[in-house]
Amino acid sequence: MNTQLKQSFVIFVCTFDPFHIGRHVYTVENRCVEDTNLLLNDATQKIILNTKGIFDQTTINVSVNYY
Repeated sequence: MNTQLKQSFVIFVCTFDPFHIGRHVYTVENRCVEDTNLLLNDATQKIILNTKGIFDQTTINVSVNYY
């Protein structure tokens, strides 16, 4: 039995900057609130795309596989 979780993404496209920092892309992973060094490792990333970003870091690499 394969117990590894498949990588998954939750993608939000925002017409505003939800964090007011100016990035075009925010990639978020699950971390423990009490110990931020503890990563959940659930293979899930939240990608928040901000159409109002001001920084020049707009490259994002995501490959999609359908199972």
